[in-house]
Amino acid sequence: TWTAGWLAAGLASAWWLTRGRLDLGLATSAVTLALVALAHEAAGGSLGEWLAWGVGVFVAGWVLQFIGHYYEGRKPAFVDDLVGLLVGPMFVVGEALFAAGLCRPLAQEIERRTGPTLIRDLAHPVA
Repeated sequence: TWTAGWLAAGLASAWWLTRGRLDLGLATSAVTLALVALAHEAAGGSLGEWLAWGVGVFVAGWVLQFIGHYYEGRKPAFVDDLVGLLVGPMFVVGEALFAAGLCRPLAQEIERRTGPTLIRDLAHPVA
């Protein structure tokens, strides 16, 4: 059954697939479409079940995002530009691919443009 979730995922996938990196666009689309399918499974339960899953996953995702951004020392990109809401999933999928040793040329190009990843030392924060 077609829902607003499938429509949103389809539109987002179309955007991801036109960003110039077909491999990353395909991977991000596949992950998102799998998550939408899981969401539809959760929605098939009782009101309490799907509400608990929906609110729980939403809150957990936001908590993890803000912990990550605090640790990184940067604010989320979507604060300044709503396109960041589309870039975010590509970033997460890209990081997972890089951690798995895939898409090395893309990882190297990103580091060339932005510099290496810096891990914030929370034990000795810079004033």
